[in-house]
Amino acid sequence: MPDQDKKVKTTEKSTDKKQQEITTRDYSDLKRLRCLLNVQSSKQQLPAINFDSAQNSMTKSEPAIKVGGHRPRGQWHESTEAVELENFSINYKNERNFSKHPQHKLFQEIFTALVKNRLICREWVNRAPSIHFLRVLICLRLLMRDPCYQVE
Repeated sequence: MPDQDKKVKTTEKSTDKKQQEITTRDYSDLKRLRCLLNVQSSKQQLPAINFDSAQNSMTKSEPAIKVGGHRPRGQWHESTEAVELENFSINYKNERNFSKHPQHKLFQEIFTALVKNRLICREWVNRAPSIHFLRVLICLRLLMRDPCYQVE
């Protein structure tokens, strides 16, 4: 019987440690997104868009870098902000109560930055690729499922 108690305690400790690592990683991801969103529009890193002259179309680059460490011409890469917005939408797609979440303050700051520094910033709206604009709207939609964010 004592061996079973030790196994249960060890399992609980490892589960707690994993949960703490996830929480720490989520917190740092949220802080990074908040910092990226607080960058002024004129200084923001947007995805580089290059049009292929032969096809006159735009395609998303592959995750792996091609031979020689260069990306093929005619393709674009995503900015750090776009990647973080995508991660946010994936990680919190099922969240409904951001106001009751332990990181509520960060969610509030992200929401405010999305609205003030992206959605209502004319310069950013004019410069941002449509896919990046869509990511901002998706994140806002997720946050606005919480009634707290519908009042602000």
